[in-house]
Amino acid sequence: MVKVLLVIGCFLGGKATEINSTKCPVKITISNFHKPDSKKNSIIEQNTMKAVFEILPGSVDAGKCVLICEISNEGFSYAIKNEEQNMYTGVAMYYFNKGTESKEYGNILQDLISSQTLFSDIFKKVYIMYSVTESVLIPFTLYSSLENENVLKLIHGDKQNNTSLLTDLIVENGIYNVYRVPASMVNAFRSKFGETVNIHQYSVLLKQPALPTNKLFVIFYPQKMVVRLVKNNRNEFI
Repeated sequence: MVKVLLVIGCFLGGKATEINSTKCPVKITISNFHKPDSKKNSIIEQNTMKAVFEILPGSVDAGKCVLICEISNEGFSYAIKNEEQNMYTGVAMYYFNKGTESKEYGNILQDLISSQTLFSDIFKKVYIMYSVTESVLIPFTLYSSLENENVLKLIHGDKQNNTSLLTDLIVENGIYNVYRVPASMVNAFRSKFGETVNIHQYSVLLKQPALPTNKLFVIFYPQKMVVRLVKNNRNEFI
């Protein structure tokens, strides 16, 4: 997921591979997956998120920084970019523990966000990237906002309870991206950050500059992967 965060970071501009640790202490945490020692520990861990790694500064000047987040049904990641220095100053990744039910995602996410001391101040801007599978790309000529819910039902099945419909406009390709996410996730971000810029992972990838050659890109997650094929200046997602 960090690679995807840097993809959206490149879309915003900046040194996507550089973490600045020269001006302030950096907290570095790298965790390995392990089996719980007992059934009791397993129940407790299911209601939390596991920190895979954290490379974070002791403090940030939030007014000069943008916060870039990614959320999926597997975990949550974020990166902090200082726009004045055009440099990333921190990145972190967390996974939902195995056995966590989808109905708990929103509460667990909200607890994690609330626990992040770096989120105490107001950022210049907050970007939320949703890496969810229930997405439909619709050409301008066929798009009608009144049909968003019906299109998602047709492709991905009946609407689940407590979901939010979101739409991205991708001018570069002449399409809309319509997708639905758990309302609890949207509310968790809204309650902490207020107004945010929401965007789907596919929209971010489609907004990347055109490539002169055919290429295959693969983004790996613990339980899935996202494949983007660029062939003859056209995009395909798997």
